[in-house]
Amino acid sequence: MLHNPAAAERVTLPEGFDKLTNRSLKLLRALLTAVTENPRIKPARLAEEFAEHPDGGRALEALLTQEVHLNDESNWVAELNDTLNAILREALQHRYDELTALAEASETFNDAEKAEYRELPQQIARLKPSTS
Repeated sequence: MLHNPAAAERVTLPEGFDKLTNRSLKLLRALLTAVTENPRIKPARLAEEFAEHPDGGRALEALLTQEVHLNDESNWVAELNDTLNAILREALQHRYDELTALAEASETFNDAEKAEYRELPQQIARLKPSTS
């Protein structure tokens, strides 16, 4: 997204992504909002605007200098979608692991947690990377 902001305009956030509470995702959400509002923003300008963001903005300039091996815009969009799915998949897997540990360690596994525990594997399975 940082290298090709216009591609983010066509990205689809996976269902449930907005519910993630990981602090580092605040920067990602802010970047997504900015490029959606201004898809013609230049990568250097985007990095400059967010350089002082408290959740990792200073790292953007370093990321911008990294070479990315994608050429046509459709690959950028697919790559962004796959990355967002991977982030959500990792967060759901982490939650599943937490619930597994809770279930093994205590008897306070309530009905809501049981239901969530049963649903998480299907949610994770739906977030497969695209083949494009």
